Amino acid sequence: MGESVFLQDLNLTQGFLFICVLFVTAFWGSGAIQLYFYYENTAKSDRWWIKLGVALIWLLDTAHEVIVAHLVYTIFVKNFSNISYLNHYGTEAAAVILLNAFIDLIVQIMYVMRIWHISQKNKWMSGIAAVLTLVQFSTTTVYFARTAAFTTFTDLQSESILKIELMVNIVLLITDTYISGVLVYLLLRNREELGKMNSLIKSLVFYFIGTGLVIDLVSLTALLTGLLMPKTFVIVGLLMIYPKLYTNSVLVLLNSRDRRRKNLDNEFSALPETNLTFGNSQLDSPSSMETRSMKSGANDLISRSIDRGA
Repeated sequence: MGESVFLQDLNLTQGFLFICVLFVTAFWGSGAIQLYFYYENTAKSDRWWIKLGVALIWLLDTAHEVIVAHLVYTIFVKNFSNISYLNHYGTEAAAVILLNAFIDLIVQIMYVMRIWHISQKNKWMSGIAAVLTLVQFSTTTVYFARTAAFTTFTDLQSESILKIELMVNIVLLITDTYISGVLVYLLLRNREELGKMNSLIKSLVFYFIGTGLVIDLVSLTALLTGLLMPKTFVIVGLLMIYPKLYTNSVLVLLNSRDRRRKNLDNEFSALPETNLTFGNSQLDSPSSMETRSMKSGANDLISRSIDRGA
């Protein structure tokens, strides 16, 4: 495809990429705010490797933002009068794909560890999630390797590259759906252990369904547009957004721990605790002991699903 054909309609090519960059920047700002709250309020009680993982994710995410911003600046400002440069694809664009792969990998590893702890070290559930995560990383790095030497965006519209792009989105859709589905299943399985504490289960279930649904919708949109409109850059633009969604999902989950524990305390404080008195001795009634047992189980669930799992 020649440059003249490429320039016929910029709405779904460079125009769509520009819109995606605006979303990328907005999500990066949201992640920066979440990072501040994390280290200011909740990081103190976390293990060192969790803090290190969060820092590494944010540094890679920031590098991703800087490269994307510089790419747009170079195309639309530095080469403002150079129409042919709109079709330029250089090392910066390829670097964005590689950063995508590593950010997604680190975040997915955190989710795999969460499955490992909530499932009480179930090797099959965790193993399948780990394999899917590695497959996702591999397909993205293959996409990077195949496109690193490209010089124009129209090179991305070849049939072979389109197949790789579709494969990346299919694997991402399967991986994220599996991880979200397993986490929801494991949480619902804990309902019997927590008795009346369905509100805690519901809040965690809604969170995992919500974050999984957003990422699945993005990947499904990219997949459908790649099939129906292969000569556009919709799939390329949406690929840039994935790392921001993953980064924000982890930080929001980590920062929600204190709020969940406060809600838990308020809910248990509303439950009556009856004591049995015999002479000068005071014994816990069965209902009081049940309440304390449920609270202990709920706190353990929060720990397994968020603290150790992330």
